[in-house]
Amino acid sequence: MAGHNLQDERVRTEDVEFDRSLRFEQMFLSEAVVRGLSRNNFVMPSPIQARAIPLGKLGLDLLVQAKSGTGKTLVFSVLILEGHNPDVPFPQSLVVVPTREIAVQIEQVLNRIAYSMANFRAKSFIGGLDIVQDRKNLQNCTAVVGTPGRIWHLIKSGVLNMSHIKMLVLDEADSLIAGTLQSDVDQIIKAVPKKRQTLVCSATFYKNRDRELLKYMKEQFIGVTPKKEVPVLHGIRQFVRELPEAKDNIKEMMAKIHELDSIFKKLPFSQCLLFTNSQTKAESYSSQLTRIGWPTEVIRGGQEQRVRLKTVENLKQFRCRILSATDVIARGIDAENVNLVINVDVPVDNMVYLHRIGRGGRSALSPSQ
Repeated sequence: MAGHNLQDERVRTEDVEFDRSLRFEQMFLSEAVVRGLSRNNFVMPSPIQARAIPLGKLGLDLLVQAKSGTGKTLVFSVLILEGHNPDVPFPQSLVVVPTREIAVQIEQVLNRIAYSMANFRAKSFIGGLDIVQDRKNLQNCTAVVGTPGRIWHLIKSGVLNMSHIKMLVLDEADSLIAGTLQSDVDQIIKAVPKKRQTLVCSATFYKNRDRELLKYMKEQFIGVTPKKEVPVLHGIRQFVRELPEAKDNIKEMMAKIHELDSIFKKLPFSQCLLFTNSQTKAESYSSQLTRIGWPTEVIRGGQEQRVRLKTVENLKQFRCRILSATDVIARGIDAENVNLVINVDVPVDNMVYLHRIGRGGRSALSPSQ
């Protein structure tokens, strides 16, 4: 899910306090949307939801920035559903995301909330899966979610009908205009009707990338953030463990394995994400930790897409306690029980570090350790 049950009594950090007197049913949303939210335990909006949804309902372009895990996905999901026209059997919204796992997660969120809405169907379109199936999925699909490469391929192949798109969402937007993704994103946006509403969302906008993203929006846009916004959730406690310098990579890894074993034995945790900077290291740490009695799954970019999706599902369903990963899941993935994140390798990019540690403390829940 994109958020968590705010009716429960678990302690949340002071930087994500929400108004318990405000409920979604008071926000002039359709009955079907309120019903879908309630069914999925969304009753009270988080601060970013309370601020952004009313502005979005006015049809304004929004630049939304809020910390990881505070409910940005639900902002654009509600607005997509509010704008749905059951009489139009073509795609009406397009959500572009940088990774395949985020796309599948958003597809699931949209369909869960829209369970009672007439003629609504969200589908994800990502690389690594059969494109023939994509053609079938586009039939009666009203909300398209996907990664830039696959979306652009469907557009230029004449398979994806863009003429009815009235809402464009760029999620984790700062990474969409980094590296090789930007050229596809530019082509996609050229194909979207100019008469549209655009939402640009991220937890971070590194190196003034928010300014670069303004070219995709109307001049009269509104920037939305919660009050007192800083990039790190207060509930996330950060520690450093320094190890002696090792003479070679193998000795360095074994020293880190020894330290991880010690941490796991001493520190109570529900689930742990272990981040490395390479696919080879992700595999190595998984096998070594499993060998010494800590069963560890692995997720990395070179795996088959079905394997990656199954691993993410195992994480969310608590069938996996320790996951060794590359930055393929550093952004956007919501696993409520993750309360320990370990950077075995320090990322080169400090924004990647913020996204990595944001996998813990989702929905501002105070860490249990």
